[in-house]
Amino acid sequence: MISDRDIREQLLAYLQDDLDLDAFEDWIAQNTWNVHQWGDPDTKELAYAIETRLAEHSGGHISEQDLQNNLLPLVQRYAVSIDYDSGVQTSSSYLLTETQVVTFDSVDAEPVEVSAS
Repeated sequence: MISDRDIREQLLAYLQDDLDLDAFEDWIAQNTWNVHQWGDPDTKELAYAIETRLAEHSGGHISEQDLQNNLLPLVQRYAVSIDYDSGVQTSSSYLLTETQVVTFDSVDAEPVEVSAS
């Protein structure tokens, strides 16, 4: 089974022109077949999002450039989940456009500083 990270690696290869669209579509079809039966929630959500955008493109509703623009945020998403010993759990999601360091100083998981590294 593959993970959402595996999918993102292939998606990034496509977006960086290391993989053409046909090869990417083939890889997605082969590796996410029946994802609803075996995938964890993150893997399913990502696979469905990509499949939806690919269908829009193959149906002629969006150009390949629009497809790439729509897929780009799927590799830029950064999720933060913190589980403190006190039992407090928090989760936040941030869109990063480069390698960044996010600094937190409290359990509310709001960043106090975001800087490039």
